Amino acid sequence: MTDENWLKKCLMSFKYAWQGIVTFFRMKGNAKIHLIMAALVLAFALFFKLEKIDWIIVLLCIAGVLSAEALNSAIETLSNHVTKEKHPEIKKVKDLSAGAVLFIAIGAAIVGILVFYPYIFKWVQAH
Repeated sequence: MTDENWLKKCLMSFKYAWQGIVTFFRMKGNAKIHLIMAALVLAFALFFKLEKIDWIIVLLCIAGVLSAEALNSAIETLSNHVTKEKHPEIKKVKDLSAGAVLFIAIGAAIVGILVFYPYIFKWVQAH
């Protein structure tokens, strides 16, 4: 494969990934909820002027939750394509992928509390 073909394939893969992100936010109500929550967390992070390590932790949590929700959406979309009928194994797959999102969302919320608590405590004491 020539360098030009490799670059073209690489650029196309980014294009497809971007299309996936756009589709994700257009189709899923939960994606919009996660995006709103991420925006709120980022606003708090800017307000409290988080330290670098705290920014890294917060950004990783946001990326993890959004990624899990995107994978859940992909699994649901594929499952719905496979069959429109209710099937116990398809239900199990959908429930497991939704559970994975819940796991990481709860973990991210706990991490958020641990990260933001000292900043909030310091801010309350100063005011």
